[in-house]
Amino acid sequence: MKNFVRNVIAISLLGSATIAHAAFPIGEWTVNLWNDINTSAPPNISSYKICIESNGIWRVQNGPQSSPSWNGKWFNKGNNVHLLSVHSSGQYGTSLEVSRVTNTSMSGYRQWINYPYPGSPAVFEVSTTVLSFNSATCSF
Repeated sequence: MKNFVRNVIAISLLGSATIAHAAFPIGEWTVNLWNDINTSAPPNISSYKICIESNGIWRVQNGPQSSPSWNGKWFNKGNNVHLLSVHSSGQYGTSLEVSRVTNTSMSGYRQWINYPYPGSPAVFEVSTTVLSFNSATCSF
């Protein structure tokens, strides 16, 4: 009986830890980008909100790529979070590669590639990225 109780407690604690960890990074985040390549551009080039959903989808509320067709897939491995997207036009795509600093902040970089018209050379941008947690539920 003693072992049974001990096992039930261990399984309960393990389940609680899994649930708490599974919540990260679900919710609304503010994304701040700093330009790393173009020295003539302002240091902070963009700030917008994203929603990271539990179903593996992320979407943008506002920002340079804001539209109903701008969203993507996300996954995490440990403390690393990967957000990937290709705009429905196929003209540009984004990859955010960030790591958990705390449960309310992540940092890393964003890669953005743009094909202005078929056959044209790609425009590529890399930005330092910092995400700040707003809420466990998204306001948009």
